[in-house]
Amino acid sequence: MEFPKNEESKIVKNIFLWSAPRCLTTAFSCAIMNLKGGKCLAESYADAYHFGSQRKSDRYPNDPVKPNATFEEQGLREYKHSFLIRNPNKSIPSLYRVATNTEVSGWDHFNPVEAGFRQLLELYEFVVKEFDSSPVIIDADDLLESPEEMMKKYCEATGLIYEENMTTWEIGSAPELGAASSFNGWREVVIRSTGLGKVPKKRTEDHPIKASDEKEVNDSINDSLRYYKVLYEKRLKLPSKQTKAQS
Repeated sequence: MEFPKNEESKIVKNIFLWSAPRCLTTAFSCAIMNLKGGKCLAESYADAYHFGSQRKSDRYPNDPVKPNATFEEQGLREYKHSFLIRNPNKSIPSLYRVATNTEVSGWDHFNPVEAGFRQLLELYEFVVKEFDSSPVIIDADDLLESPEEMMKKYCEATGLIYEENMTTWEIGSAPELGAASSFNGWREVVIRSTGLGKVPKKRTEDHPIKASDEKEVNDSINDSLRYYKVLYEKRLKLPSKQTKAQS
């Protein structure tokens, strides 16, 4: 996320948001892009993960390597770092539904490695050690329950200036999410939304978890909860939200 220099404020120019799949990052980005001068550069390492010479994904084995897609730090010391997390009981079933729906994602199977919570905790520890001793963590459930209050707190913690109505938009006009986007299948719920806390519920019965996949999905949830809970305890909290992580 990038912002222009503003002599009348203390805006931090560069903020990096780390997250796992299906943690409401698109909706969160829409709120940021509602800020005056706000711009989001999404998926900084997606090409490196899927197509780089050190690729970690097996999704596109026949696609050519992109030599310029790397995991280099790219000036990360200049950023304020933040993390968006979501309870794996919600994010992983959502990931499953997208990853097994070829019409939405082009994929045909669920890979528990892509749940991302172990890697996210490792990233947090790496960021604390190397780049930012006090990264900001925000939880998706807190954000949906109290969008204005949580965005105010996030802005305060990262140096942004909160603006009224940054958490809402007209249906079908989520900022900078045009029809040409190759990720629209992943973002369809946000495109139909009117803001944070106003995301239409996805009908899970339209794409249920297959009985043959239930153990793999449940094992992934239980494994991910261990890492999620560590991050959850470090999240930004509203005075009235001093609750423990859900099990």
